[in-house]
Amino acid sequence: MRWLPSSSPSRLDFEFQPHRGGARWAARLLLAVAIAYTADVAWTYVKVHGAIEDRATVAAAVPGTLRLASDQGRSYEPKNPERELAFAQTTIYRIAFPWNNLFKALGSSGVDEVSLLGVEPDVDGGTVEVTGEAKNFPALLTYVAYLEGNDQFRAVNLTRHEIRRNDPRRPVFFSVTVAWKGRP
Repeated sequence: MRWLPSSSPSRLDFEFQPHRGGARWAARLLLAVAIAYTADVAWTYVKVHGAIEDRATVAAAVPGTLRLASDQGRSYEPKNPERELAFAQTTIYRIAFPWNNLFKALGSSGVDEVSLLGVEPDVDGGTVEVTGEAKNFPALLTYVAYLEGNDQFRAVNLTRHEIRRNDPRRPVFFSVTVAWKGRP
């Protein structure tokens, strides 16, 4: 197409959404609010930080108050050494127990119809109470027989079982007390 010298081509406008002049003042207002909020947070931080330092200075001047471990020189003297030593030995005994062997023996029964819901060990008594759900009663008996045949356990007692009749699957909830042999 040829353009005539007296006529100029019309300008094409590809802006699909009209330009709104009102959005600029809203953006500036939001920026001003954000700057004011940031300044308020910074001022509050400075005030609180100063108050904490002032109180720490006052507390350090008063004798007999609690101090940080770094201020105390890290010196600690127990009030009852025998009791604390017994507590520490019990804690070490419980940590050193072969938990992996116990949990592997309980969980690797090979019975797919049994799900364990809880394991509550009593390290001092050498027993563990296992609660779970079995698909049916024969699956529960198979699991108990597996535990009795395991060489890590010395006594297995089925202490409680209940068939949930209101559930359409009719699962068997159970509780088994197991005494283990391998204690440290």
